Amino acid sequence: MKISLIGMIYKSVEYFTSMSQELKRTCTDSKYDVDYLIIANDPVVEVTKVLDDKCVVYNDPKPNDYYLNRVYRAWNYGGRFVSADVIVFVNSDMIFYDNWLDNLLEHLDDNTIPCCKLVESGKLIPGKHAVDKNFGTSIDSLDLDGFKNFAKSISHPGISTGGLFMPCAFYKKDFVLSGGYPEGNVYEKGVGINTSKFLESGDHYFFYKNSVMKNKDHITVNNSICYHIQEGEKDA
Repeated sequence: MKISLIGMIYKSVEYFTSMSQELKRTCTDSKYDVDYLIIANDPVVEVTKVLDDKCVVYNDPKPNDYYLNRVYRAWNYGGRFVSADVIVFVNSDMIFYDNWLDNLLEHLDDNTIPCCKLVESGKLIPGKHAVDKNFGTSIDSLDLDGFKNFAKSISHPGISTGGLFMPCAFYKKDFVLSGGYPEGNVYEKGVGINTSKFLESGDHYFFYKNSVMKNKDHITVNNSICYHIQEGEKDA
């Protein structure tokens, strides 16, 4: 079984470097056949100068569209681009605890969509099953040892029902057959039309309303832990 980790970047060299290091370390440490891809989503010049053979440039067909709509399109591009049995999407502002991927994949089967348990900085309200604990709100302020010690203390076998949406693991065949994510959040006037009332996130729509995924259980894996800085490139 081949696994592809898929990340995304567009303007921050700092986050590109951090994400590359985290994904490379995961590939080395895992017992699975793992590779990774970083999607450079309409990247700025500074980012193009540091891209390597683990990157692919995505040129959005609607470059002036709302940024989040462009993010969803890039995720879909990456999910279709890689040649792997399983795809795992990750955010650029995440740091991973030991064995996070292997523990996550142990719970992947035809009936589940497994996601990591997040430790979040508190910049935003933590999501379902996430732990609010500040180990830094930027790469520069990251308390890596503090996070690892805390992750060790809360890691335990087992799963919880529901949870957040990334990092998450899918069989590629299911992802492609489903049509992938909607091209943006869902609003009263349609997908990606953020001039009307917000109804639900694109992630939520994909996990719960998609015809292929609706019979799968969304779960959180309690010993697959990562730290979510919650800064993101938009704020960096």
